[in-house]
Amino acid sequence: MSKMITQEDLDRTERKHKAQIKEYMSYDYPITIMQYEYSWMATIEELPGCDGYGDSPDEAIEDLKADKKDWFLMSFMKGHIPPKPKKQQEIVRLLVRMDVSLHLKLSEKAVQQNRSLNSFINDSLWNCINNINRKYNLKMEEPEIRPDIEKEYSGCKVFSLSEWTESKGTEQYEQKIAAAGGS
Repeated sequence: MSKMITQEDLDRTERKHKAQIKEYMSYDYPITIMQYEYSWMATIEELPGCDGYGDSPDEAIEDLKADKKDWFLMSFMKGHIPPKPKKQQEIVRLLVRMDVSLHLKLSEKAVQQNRSLNSFINDSLWNCINNINRKYNLKMEEPEIRPDIEKEYSGCKVFSLSEWTESKGTEQYEQKIAAAGGS
């Protein structure tokens, strides 16, 4: 039988993880805004079950902010570490020793394509992995990279919260509401 969570439990977890919750609240997770017949819904796909509702997009986003904090609080209470937004995940630095002739060939190819050596090597590695996956009929593709502001997503729009907030009261804001299904 599971233990009932009390307000005291919530308060204790919030005090213990105050800095971490503040850090996660500062992350700019992409949000999806949808209009239903008489209301609006805002969700964060990367935080399953984290959503907000309201009579306007702004009300839905405000409700979402409150739910986001509760989502992090419950995550820490259960001993889980919440995911960072995909665009804010850390990039790993790798030091590779290679033959001078290989370095020269890679550098030449990168220059021919007017690209940095780092970018060329990253793409070459992804191409190799995808070719191996095709050869052995494995399913693994390059991770999706989300644009910072918006993208079409199954009839909805995905926005970064900071871009939505910064555009509030502007023509761009009205366009975003219209694009999300509003009038």
